[in-house]
Amino acid sequence: MKNLLVKVVKDFLTLHWKSDRPIVIGLSGGVDSSALFSLLLECRFFFDLNLHVAHFDHGWREESALEAALLQEFVKEFSLPFYVERASIETIHQSNLEDIARQQRFAFFQKIYKEVGAQALVLAHQREDQAETVLKRIFEGAGVLSLGGMESCSFYEGMVIWRPLLSVSREDLCRRNDKSSWVPFQDRTNQDPRFLRPRMRQDIFPQLQQYFGKNICHSLTRVSQELALLKSSVEKRLIPYLDQSIEGENGAFLPVQKFSELDLWEKQELVRLFLKKHRTTISYTSLKTALDLLEDLSVGKKVDVSQGELWIEKGALLWWKEVMPVFQGRGSWLEGKSSMQQGAWEWEVRKSAEPLPSQGILCSFLSGKVSYSLEGGASFAFSSYDNLARKDQEKVTQYLSKNKVPSRLKRMFPYIINESGFVCCSFCFDCELKYNELSAFLNIILKKSCELKDNIFPFCYASDEWE
Repeated sequence: MKNLLVKVVKDFLTLHWKSDRPIVIGLSGGVDSSALFSLLLECRFFFDLNLHVAHFDHGWREESALEAALLQEFVKEFSLPFYVERASIETIHQSNLEDIARQQRFAFFQKIYKEVGAQALVLAHQREDQAETVLKRIFEGAGVLSLGGMESCSFYEGMVIWRPLLSVSREDLCRRNDKSSWVPFQDRTNQDPRFLRPRMRQDIFPQLQQYFGKNICHSLTRVSQELALLKSSVEKRLIPYLDQSIEGENGAFLPVQKFSELDLWEKQELVRLFLKKHRTTISYTSLKTALDLLEDLSVGKKVDVSQGELWIEKGALLWWKEVMPVFQGRGSWLEGKSSMQQGAWEWEVRKSAEPLPSQGILCSFLSGKVSYSLEGGASFAFSSYDNLARKDQEKVTQYLSKNKVPSRLKRMFPYIINESGFVCCSFCFDCELKYNELSAFLNIILKKSCELKDNIFPFCYASDEWE
């Protein structure tokens, strides 16, 4: 069994390990992580592993501080870097303790991960953990492809996470520890019925196994493996469609309804995959709402997601990292470089002989960077879309629609007007466009700026000027 477990980890590292960056292992000192630690140490005979050990003390038990100190002494024997952090005591009495503990633990891991420039965080989840995850997700009504449980290689908050022991039973890991000099800690919170995982292990799983007359962990693990294969197959099919998304610094755009060859379920998973790419999740109810709005070619409809904002625009998804501003009012343009500010957002304006580098019109809007071509005369001012005359609003709408820019974006930037009420829609996005020495451009960059600055544009909100 010893050699078999080493082979499991060795085969995993052969697929994923890169020699140039460290690996962080989350070591609690319990059965599972202790076994993983010893297996990684043994694998140093085959790989030049640069191991860093991270221990998070949740502070739930009086003895946990002493255990952290003992663990540090143990790791010191192997001349490995050791990092430890203790949770704040204020969190101990909160009702959602498991979620808070997980967030704090991963925040600690992420800090170490970034400090050392790690290639991966290695965790010791094993087969029973996987079975519990699958069952939990079934009861929670997760999507089909999410029922596959944890992945052996996944991504979370900028970290690559490895779980090489998902096919290994806890019993096998216990036998591995029996031959080690280290005696794993027995965390009594693992039997605390306040928490879901202990209740599943002590009550739910034994009852289900009694009713079904067999080890359901094996069955649930097989289900997770089959669903993992299905997920891989579906994602492989959907990747070419996902690659057609248009990305900017502030958001992304995906024309879902354009892919008429996809059936409804595939479109559903494409929406999930698109949001997952941007570290965003969507509830089942919101997902169904989004699909209905996509099918109806609805315009300007918002759907709730976990991060940022998701808008449905004529069969397409428009996702923003955060709530984007709407340019309001009017302002006079000043010579040189100036700024216009509303709340935490700032429009930086600069006159130039060169436009901003062309990215295509939609990508430029998503990145918050647009250029106007200044045509004739020098007397210009800015106006919001809502302050334009109706005929000029129609002109803007037609221009943006022709260039496949979602209507949601038309209120983000100011428009150039003069005494005649002329609206300048001459955005510069053509890479092939040639300019001469007489050309002049107005470059506008939208960015987050929480501090008030000098040289701010004056706005004329209730002005009747040029009406």
